[in-house]
Amino acid sequence: FLLTCKSLPIPFLSKSKNVKTEPKLSDYEKLFKDKTVITTKNNFVTAHKIDGKLYLEMPRNIFGREMLLALTPDRTGDNSVCTNGLKQSLPLHIRFTLSDSVVYMRQINTLLDGQRDDVRVQSILEKGYADAIMETYSVKAYNADSSAVIFDVTSLFSGNIKELSPLGTYRPYDLTGRLQPKFSLLGDVKAYEDNLTVKSSLQYSVSVFYFIFIRMAGQPVDVDVTHTLILLPDKRMKPRLSDLRIGTSLTEKKLLLNDGGPISDVSYVRKWNIWPKDIEAYKRGEMSEPQKPIIMYMDNYFPLSWREPIKRGVEKWNKAFERIGFKNVIEVKDFPADDPDFDPGDMQYSCIRFSPSMFDKSEGYIWSDPASGEILNSTIIFHYNIANQLNNWRFVQTSQVDE
Repeated sequence: FLLTCKSLPIPFLSKSKNVKTEPKLSDYEKLFKDKTVITTKNNFVTAHKIDGKLYLEMPRNIFGREMLLALTPDRTGDNSVCTNGLKQSLPLHIRFTLSDSVVYMRQINTLLDGQRDDVRVQSILEKGYADAIMETYSVKAYNADSSAVIFDVTSLFSGNIKELSPLGTYRPYDLTGRLQPKFSLLGDVKAYEDNLTVKSSLQYSVSVFYFIFIRMAGQPVDVDVTHTLILLPDKRMKPRLSDLRIGTSLTEKKLLLNDGGPISDVSYVRKWNIWPKDIEAYKRGEMSEPQKPIIMYMDNYFPLSWREPIKRGVEKWNKAFERIGFKNVIEVKDFPADDPDFDPGDMQYSCIRFSPSMFDKSEGYIWSDPASGEILNSTIIFHYNIANQLNNWRFVQTSQVDE
């Protein structure tokens, strides 16, 4: 029997030419296979939203580049603890680095500055004031030629970074907010030339105390926010030292020089990078428009009687620019209704926002490049009850001469 079996072909053991084996999928292909994928791309990163999670596909040559990560509230359940458009926290100055199969998000240490063309000084700063690791992400896959890696950043945009909390201060009260991760989710993701915006819906459990008195305890507050991740250019604006005789917003630093002298305090002016469109005319002492004007976009929710006075008040600053040879530097425009790319939460747009809150004040906020002091974004908030403050000011400041 054994001899017979050896001499006969056995069909189920023979190789069939008709059997097709599926090609082995790479980790990159497995990540996308049979899933709902939304992809958007700019010149420094590709974002993939896959089944409710967010993955960044970052080229290797982008690792180490400086970036800013910012947050702006878009919608809130309580304007007293979170105000739409309010830049509550400064952007995080970060860079991503890659080591083996781990991506590190590092907060750039800008405490000290030094002569940027001095290799020795820059080496001292790099070794003595290293960047702190804030988050780590495991590499999920490499692209086909391994020139880029994919890592899951869902947690980064789900509200777990306390330095980017949208909740404000509530003086003289103590406010605490605890994120509720199970009620948080990602929204739309859009890519522009040098920045990426990620929408998120977050929920916080908010408590407000005044000494031992409870004003709010564990109140759920829903907040919709826009995160902006912006790539900073390699060539930055030259910093300008401040002059204490002039009241300006400042970036404070310590300065390490190469001459062996003591580390000293230094402050850079936060300023717009304004350059004349017609440089030759400017040199001749003639007025010139700027290469890039400052556009302030005005919220459509302002009462009609407020709009024109606010516009005139902001654009009146053009008189100051005219004294240094510039014209039409600042322009106020309405929120564009026919531009699908416009997003007041995006860091690339400076805005004048309306807040339907009971605070009787207005506020101004500036986001700038931590290295150079260049202003990248400006926000003005008018709270609804500012009318009370204006009435009080009017009485206190003019009642002596106005019957």
